[in-house]
Amino acid sequence: MRTADTVFSHQLFFLMRLTGAMDRLKMNREAWLAFTTVNEWVPAWRYSPRQRTKQEATDFSESVKTMTHWLEANV
Repeated sequence: MRTADTVFSHQLFFLMRLTGAMDRLKMNREAWLAFTTVNEWVPAWRYSPRQRTKQEATDFSESVKTMTHWLEANV
């Protein structure tokens, strides 16, 4: 097992790959778009001096909600 292949990760792509549900996710357009947004998150954002716009924050939050619902129903 590679280091990236662990549940102790912030990398959603690798976590999804470990579930074996990536193909199902790709078939759901809304969930896939949310995934691509959420997958951009990195822990370093907490310390970034770049201010996000209200719209960026709203879009990201909605994507997280969409992914949470999809994960609860599919994984």
